[in-house]
Amino acid sequence: MNKDEEQRVNFENTEVAFAYKSTAQLRLALWLFRLMSRSFWSHIFIKMGAWALKFRLPLAPYLIKETVYQQFIGGVSLEDTEPLIDNLSNHHCLVVLDYAVEGKHEEEELDGARDQFIQTIHFAANQPTVPVITIKVSALAQNKTLQAWAETGLRNSDFDEKWDRVVQRLIEICDHAAEYGMKIFIDAEESWHQDAIDFLANEMMKRYNQDEVVVYNTYQMYRHDRLDFLKQSYRRAQEEEYIFGAKLVRGAYMEKERARAKRKNYPSPISANKKVVDRDFNEGILFCAEHYENIALCAATHNLISCKILADFIEELPARRDHPHLNFCQLYGMGDDITFNLGAHGYNVAKYVPYGPVKEAFPYLIRRAEENKAMSNEFNREYKLIRRELERRKNS
Repeated sequence: MNKDEEQRVNFENTEVAFAYKSTAQLRLALWLFRLMSRSFWSHIFIKMGAWALKFRLPLAPYLIKETVYQQFIGGVSLEDTEPLIDNLSNHHCLVVLDYAVEGKHEEEELDGARDQFIQTIHFAANQPTVPVITIKVSALAQNKTLQAWAETGLRNSDFDEKWDRVVQRLIEICDHAAEYGMKIFIDAEESWHQDAIDFLANEMMKRYNQDEVVVYNTYQMYRHDRLDFLKQSYRRAQEEEYIFGAKLVRGAYMEKERARAKRKNYPSPISANKKVVDRDFNEGILFCAEHYENIALCAATHNLISCKILADFIEELPARRDHPHLNFCQLYGMGDDITFNLGAHGYNVAKYVPYGPVKEAFPYLIRRAEENKAMSNEFNREYKLIRRELERRKNS
């Protein structure tokens, strides 16, 4: 075996991929992946969970915490995440913390979310392997305020006051991040809110990304306009002389986007097919990696081909494979074959770990379930790998 073959990541190594999980945890994962790979039963399970929480059935939070929470959520509170953070650290994996809350409406709730994001920054600053937290602008702004930003006719004095509060909340969060040496991923959301989020993210990057990257914007590459917008955003950063932070995802709102476009009779922003999405995503991550000196990239994907393409491309760069601008990320509970095999070979890789009370975090789980409908290949691959690892452990 030559040196290149020895250095190449073996994504089939299940012993490395699942070393951080006990056999009992793997069996739970196998059951959940089997359930969620069957869209009908997955849909029923999610609907029943939402119904049970709505009507406050006594055992609902417990049952959810003992099943899907165990697999996909870091815990109810920040403190709950500490054992997981330590476990992931022992397996060469960083953590991106996400307070899984969104769609708040009252000003008091929006201020509360701001305070929780700041608390997350303070907590993460004391965790050496938690360099980033994620925020959702919809947790800091009313949805109608975000939508009104792009619709001039909806603006008035009430809008101006609420918009100023949104900007101030975001500045306060970013101020704390810069002070404590943390980084912020600003999540992408629905297209009818995204113009406002893009504006805010670019303003925050201009303000904070002078000497090093503090703020990243997120680009959902299943939108047919995002590759051009990604390159346009980079050119703007070059012209205005700040470091460009870009987290690339395929996207999490596809069915919702298509349904709204059909209902309101406008062209869907979603690309025509998966082949186009894959092409744009791969071109996007390679564009960012090529310009790694001026772009801080996070490739947030469970797509094995994309990860192989990027890892191979990084090997051809003059930069180290663990350069701080070259990063991979997968959701906690998914993509372990990618995460831990990359980490074992010295790449920067993180798990995206959400946390929060059951009722607050359940919309996150619903969205993940919806997203999984478009991830059948990745799901089936991981299901087979878990089975293989359980068999290996049984025979070892």
